Amino acid sequence: LALLLLSSALPCWQAPTDCEGTALVAQDVWTLARELDKVIQITHIPRHYGVELANAFFALERSGALEGAIQDCALGVAVLAVHALPHSEVRFGTAVAKEHFIFYDQLVRQYGHLWNASGFKWNLDSHQSASYPLLLGLKPQSCFGTGVK
Repeated sequence: LALLLLSSALPCWQAPTDCEGTALVAQDVWTLARELDKVIQITHIPRHYGVELANAFFALERSGALEGAIQDCALGVAVLAVHALPHSEVRFGTAVAKEHFIFYDQLVRQYGHLWNASGFKWNLDSHQSASYPLLLGLKPQSCFGTGVK
């Protein structure tokens, strides 16, 4: 799925960060992602904006445009993916949400060092993203020694 696309994406040092858009992904998508990424860090936004980010991510995935989008705006794709996670879980189930989180995490690991290379500082997380590894079973859990029974 999407995880396979990361291996064929450009090397880290070549990843474009200008987010100019492609034939299948308009520059407006990246502008919206940037603005919402900035605003989300300081306030809540109307729910429909999160739905728009999720819909954009799902459309990229379905259309086969994900690889080109990563080459154009890797961190924008990461922002779309992280904000799509709650909707991914509701629409497609926990297994798909887990795949999407792993995809997001790989993008951040591979391209996160470019977070301010374009002059815009991407935040690359949401108020929920830190809890997803635990919620999706990606982080080991143990109650040993906590007194929890």
